[in-house]
Amino acid sequence: MYSDCSPDYLKMTALNIPAALVTLLALFSIDDITGFQITNLVELPEPYGIIFLWGAVFPSIFIFVASITNFVFRDNLILKGSCPNCGTANSTYFGDILTVKGNREKNEVQCGECKAKLQVDAGKRQIKVEAYPGEAKKKPAAQGKKKGAAAASKK
Repeated sequence: MYSDCSPDYLKMTALNIPAALVTLLALFSIDDITGFQITNLVELPEPYGIIFLWGAVFPSIFIFVASITNFVFRDNLILKGSCPNCGTANSTYFGDILTVKGNREKNEVQCGECKAKLQVDAGKRQIKVEAYPGEAKKKPAAQGKKKGAAAASKK
């Protein structure tokens, strides 16, 4: 069985929060050190302050935040989808974190609810059940019964 999955844009956007906080802290610190010169530029007469804010401050903050996030989380992709066995939502991360190489093709996760072993394929955007809960315990018992039956038939 398989289930489709989709990018989790909320979690991928949440990855930007630490970089946004650091960038805003740096901006406020620079503003304080310069004697609030940035604040004075934003408080210019009517069209100029808004133009400076939307044309210079916000784009530069976005560029810094995106640069920091892309440096820390390279090629990030978070996929979410429901477990094909029980329907519980699962998510997984594809990409690198700093210098640690991560999976980019397939990840194996375990469902939190039914404990099924799931394989998430980033290319196909699918979640597939690799092993059902309790399946590993049933196979050896079934094989033992077959061996016992085979030994009894040989006698």
